[in-house]
Amino acid sequence: MKRTIVIIAFLIGFALPGFAQNASSLMKVIEQAFKERKAELLKPQLASNFALGVYSLPRANVAMDRILTHYAALDKLELLKEKKNKTGKILFVKFSFVHEKSSESVIYLDQQGKIERFGFFDQLFGIDINRPSKLMAEIPFVIEHKSIVLKVKLNNSDRELRIMFDTGADGMGMKKAVADEIGLKVTRQQNTNVVGASTQVSISGGNLIKIDTLKIANQNIAIFPTFRNDLDGLLGGNLLANYITYLDFDHSVIKLYSFGTFTYPEGGTLVPLDYSAGIPGIKAGIKLNSGKEIESDLHFDTGAAYPIILYGPSVNRLELTKDFNVAYEGVNYSMGHQTPTVSGLFEHVKLGDKQVSNFIGTIQSYSESSGNWAPGDGSLGLEIIRQFNCFINLAAHEYYLIPNKNMGNL
Repeated sequence: MKRTIVIIAFLIGFALPGFAQNASSLMKVIEQAFKERKAELLKPQLASNFALGVYSLPRANVAMDRILTHYAALDKLELLKEKKNKTGKILFVKFSFVHEKSSESVIYLDQQGKIERFGFFDQLFGIDINRPSKLMAEIPFVIEHKSIVLKVKLNNSDRELRIMFDTGADGMGMKKAVADEIGLKVTRQQNTNVVGASTQVSISGGNLIKIDTLKIANQNIAIFPTFRNDLDGLLGGNLLANYITYLDFDHSVIKLYSFGTFTYPEGGTLVPLDYSAGIPGIKAGIKLNSGKEIESDLHFDTGAAYPIILYGPSVNRLELTKDFNVAYEGVNYSMGHQTPTVSGLFEHVKLGDKQVSNFIGTIQSYSESSGNWAPGDGSLGLEIIRQFNCFINLAAHEYYLIPNKNMGNL
């Protein structure tokens, strides 16, 4: 017995210095990356689910590179203490900068010792995942022609705009006639993806968005040649990137909460959120009327009036039209581009442990000229989304979906 105790004590004594050395080695790599302003040094240390602010990989790498390139020079990085948690470990650290105040923060590691989050980086984006979340605004909406419509004002204009809330848009867009009327100034040109193609749009920078009591400053607005006659434009990412966004279809209101610790109500399902493409994505199990089942990556798109559309590149790759029973043919219109489609019964779509069954879904035709223009396999539209009251939490990279009074009403 005595020998066994001695051996165990020896092994524990041997393991602890190595464990501390791993954290010490990681700290040296982080310090070197800051001092040399090289994000490349950190990339091998990042977990696959690494996030910075609301961004996941690969966009998180771009944000990290900007911070290391432009932030104040680091003098030293100190490890204050370590603490294990359910998912790995937390390092409590102190950043000391040249000509700047020092900052104590945390680094979250997974079970393999890879970095999941830098608390310091998150704070630069206004996010503290450990701070209790607070209700910041309540925005009423109406649903018209299968769209969520908000009342919005811009800059110093008194004109009340009718804007579609579109989670498939990474920012705000407006038709040119309205942009000209309220005096938006073009600052640059940019390419953007639409369903079936890509197109170039003009961008107006530095705008102030006002929705009810909410104000969001320094926003870019894309200017479209045309848009729907009954609406002035759209917005989406402007809210999602700044708040936990709750779509309450039962009461026709969007509630915005600050990012932080948040307790969801009972009765829903938690579903991972992917933001690698700059718009929210959701994994969904789909069964077609051909009997074919696929695990798909869909855009979570309140701006789409249909239940689901599957994009041409994935339709071609997965041979989804094979044995699919077509109910009717059609055309999908998006920002002046049109692509042929076929529609028919989808047996179900499964989101987490919740399922919506027996609805008409759409499959986009594929042509070689369209290429692989879009990330993801398709788009989950408003007709499915409104079956749930939805929390969209980009900072935590998760949805929480609660079936509501619309469930089954397709």
